Amino acid sequence: MAEYSGNIAELQWFKSQLDGYISKMHQEIAAMNAKSRESLGRVRDGAVSGAINDFIDSYDEIDREISALEGASKELGELIMRFKKGQGVWNGYSGKRR
Repeated sequence: MAEYSGNIAELQWFKSQLDGYISKMHQEIAAMNAKSRESLGRVRDGAVSGAINDFIDSYDEIDREISALEGASKELGELIMRFKKGQGVWNGYSGKRR
């Protein structure tokens, strides 16, 4: 059962890292898009503004993918809770057998 506890700890560590990455990416994308939109307001050339809009659209798509990772992280958190509950049941069961 100690190995099981180690797996739970590894999953918790991974989820923590994933959550940190997601937060960081959302912040970076928001900052990049804000700068791009600010630049867009100063540009008079249609080709340049089109390129900036394409850039913004690309980052919006990446942000949607990052949001999908948020859902996966939430599901991982729920899985970890089920593992912990299972571990508690196992520990209670094995304690009664002694």
